[in-house]
Order: sequence, then structure tokens, then C-alpha cells
Amino acid sequence: MHNTIRPLVGRQDPAREVVAETVACTLCEIYGYTGYAWHGWQYIQSYAGGEPRQALRFVMKVLADVEEVLDRIWATAGNQNQERGNAA
Repeated sequence: MHNTIRPLVGRQDPAREVVAETVACTLCEIYGYTGYAWHGWQYIQSYAGGEPRQALRFVMKVLADVEEVLDRIWATAGNQNQERGNAA
């Protein structure tokens, strides 16, 4: 999904990893899968050299992309639900 916002590169990109992990953590919380956020936070911190404040800055820096990915997920899910409703 994130590839629809910015092109993917041939290697792991820290910003994209943080976007993906933040989206995953958000979706887990929304759908009631608690307990994942801590592991996500540790993963994000690994991209910030283990520094919590730097990790938080990293998350804040990519929040617009996180929002865009989530918006596209909701839009796609909404379209699929409409298609299923029309087929019934």
C-alpha cells in the first residue's frame, strides 16, 4: 500500500519501515489485537539507534504517510464492502 504513495527502493528504507510498523500497530489496536504495540515500538527504536526520543521524532516525521496509508486502506475496504453489497 505504501508503494502507492512513494516508490519503493531496492533496500530497506528506515522511513518506510517506520511507516509500515506504525500502520501495523495502529491496525492491531483498532481491531483489538492488544500487546503488539510494545514490539512495534521496539522495532521502531531499532531504526533510531535505540534512542526513544529519536524514535518518537521518527514516528512524528512520517505521520502524514501513516495517515495516507490508513486512508487508502479504509477506502479500499469500503469499496470492497460496496462491491459485495451490490453483488448480493
